[in-house]
Amino acid sequence: MLQVQPRPDAIASLEQSPVARTMRSQGATYVADASSVTVSYNEGGTRYKELLFVALEGYNFQGVGLWDNTLTIVARAPEAESDAYGSIAKVVFNSFALNPRWLQAEMQGQADRAAIASATLRDIARVDAEIARSRSETMSQINDQEYLTLTGQERYVNPHTVEEELGSNEWKYRWENSSGEVVYTDDRTWDPNTDPNLHLSGYKRSSVK
Repeated sequence: MLQVQPRPDAIASLEQSPVARTMRSQGATYVADASSVTVSYNEGGTRYKELLFVALEGYNFQGVGLWDNTLTIVARAPEAESDAYGSIAKVVFNSFALNPRWLQAEMQGQADRAAIASATLRDIARVDAEIARSRSETMSQINDQEYLTLTGQERYVNPHTVEEELGSNEWKYRWENSSGEVVYTDDRTWDPNTDPNLHLSGYKRSSVK
């Protein structure tokens, strides 16, 4: 490795791009970084000198991040001739002429990609929140079931008020009248309202919640 060189000029350019402006306008954090590395190595009996350049963009929205490889350029030449080729390479790179229609399409594409990235970040944040909420509800249900098991209780629905209430889990069936009086039984066919020995009426079976 011969040289590592930060590229603040490329960073400044990216930070003014449509993508950066769109992301910031929607409340996201935008960061960019760019750097070039010069290396030398042997290949096939020839010593090469190679330049590698990369520019990256990062977006962060509500704690969720994405990154994008914006631009990568790699160029090499035999090391003995690299200085001469370097001048030629600069001419080539600086001779690019942008087609206005291509530029317009690229700018629109950047805006579209920014919108897609923003929507993706929002969706990831929403899914993350749903996972956290589901986990919390699951733990709450587990803790509630442990409490019911330890106390020998079950959650029932009052057949008269349709409200939730606690009752014993020692029997299979539970009957209740409008006054809140409860009768338990293990007999599926038994009905306290028709039992001649009890002389009861107005009882309805409570269902487990």
